[in-house]
Amino acid sequence: MKAYLCSIFFASLFISGGLLPLNAQQRLFAGRVNNFSTEYDVYPQGWSAYQILGVPNVYPAYGDIEDAFNPENFGIQRDFIDIGYDNYGPIDSIFIYQTYTPGFIDSVFVKNPGTQAWDLVYSAIPAPGPPVSSILAIGFPMTSYPVNELRLTLANDTAPDWVEIDAVSISPASTNIFTPETIPGSALDFDGVDDAFHSYSNLLNLITDTGATFTAWINIHQNIAPAITDVFDGACVLCDADGTYIGVYLGNAGGSDSLYFYNYDGADEFFGMDYTLDTWFHIALVHTNDQLKAYKNGVLYRTIPSGSTAYIGMRALEMGFNLSSGAYFEGEIDEVTTFNKGLNITEVNDVMHMNVPANMPGLTAYWQMSNCDASHTYNPKNHIADSLDGVSCSLSGVPDFTAIENTVNETSSIDIYPNPSTGIVHIAFNNITANYVAIYDIAGRMIHQMNIPADEIITLDLSQYPAGIYSIQVLDANQKTYVSKLIIH
Repeated sequence: MKAYLCSIFFASLFISGGLLPLNAQQRLFAGRVNNFSTEYDVYPQGWSAYQILGVPNVYPAYGDIEDAFNPENFGIQRDFIDIGYDNYGPIDSIFIYQTYTPGFIDSVFVKNPGTQAWDLVYSAIPAPGPPVSSILAIGFPMTSYPVNELRLTLANDTAPDWVEIDAVSISPASTNIFTPETIPGSALDFDGVDDAFHSYSNLLNLITDTGATFTAWINIHQNIAPAITDVFDGACVLCDADGTYIGVYLGNAGGSDSLYFYNYDGADEFFGMDYTLDTWFHIALVHTNDQLKAYKNGVLYRTIPSGSTAYIGMRALEMGFNLSSGAYFEGEIDEVTTFNKGLNITEVNDVMHMNVPANMPGLTAYWQMSNCDASHTYNPKNHIADSLDGVSCSLSGVPDFTAIENTVNETSSIDIYPNPSTGIVHIAFNNITANYVAIYDIAGRMIHQMNIPADEIITLDLSQYPAGIYSIQVLDANQKTYVSKLIIH
């Protein structure tokens, strides 16, 4: 059994060569694992190859810690790992974060995209280094070509203990300035059987426990949602890889299929959203320190009290697959964004219409799915990595969203009259057992709420509120929400 050590030592910096800039330019961390010889365990378990990706999450700690990568064995064979970057320019330095048994990286190569040859930029005789975490800083003449792939070779055959690497960065960083899409493109198509999208983007880099937004265009093809007891066991649309803390899940927990919006703040806080099969629609989960909200096609769908997310672990954002329960999602997902703040209704609508500039406040990642393929999907914000397990590419992408009305109409279940109204409003219910009603203004503020007497038409006096468009949300006995629009003039 591998030990889990958490001792903290002072880090050290070992510089190889005399060409390393003293004031290193912005560093870009690895975004993909392209190939490797062996790994200790498979993702999401500790010490997998994918633990090498992204910013350091062990350094400056030193020890046999599961959030770093190490090969399957030591003292037996040599090993290697190839890692990729969303980099578009030449480089002159590499920084390798060694967090256990340093000194056994004996060569580093960069790939020439023109010749496909591996060019050696570093070599050393392997020997144990001091037992502290360290950065192996490698300087060399600026390459004449853009570098987006490295190979590290490890003298594991001579290592006396596990050789562990936390992260690898390159410099200078030359990332592509991403241009927001304005025309829908490709989408990821999940079969509901064994397809999964692993973003490997650590949630600690994407959201906070008191501010988070996930958005996506989705098209559900799943005729029967998974029967579940707990909503976090449903098929994951967007969720944390730990599977039980925050996300959007498809399931049937109370007699009807729903898209559940979930946050764990020490208790399970959730509600369901209705949907129409084989129809594209836009969703946004918005969490703040005291509320959990959902938007459907740019309209506030429901708000409930919900405190800080109890735990945001070191695991990544998942799409299409619930690592905790094993439930798979069947449908299409496109235009996924994450923010480290709760968006307001105007911002949600901007995102829905793909008005997402690179400097949009709070934006932490944006998967446009424009070039989905068998290996990875480009992440313009370059947070760690993407990996597809069996997911195919749909060329349809999202629909013409300009034709989607920014309302969620449930006229078959809710009768509102008169509408438009001068303020006195009657609400009747068809074929649903309504328990609760809430009224929201255009800014998403709740202006009225009440429990609903059984089998009764209710009458509301909203004449004290200004003219405008309001959202009426009704909750039934199965925790399903029905939404309709009210106009006061």
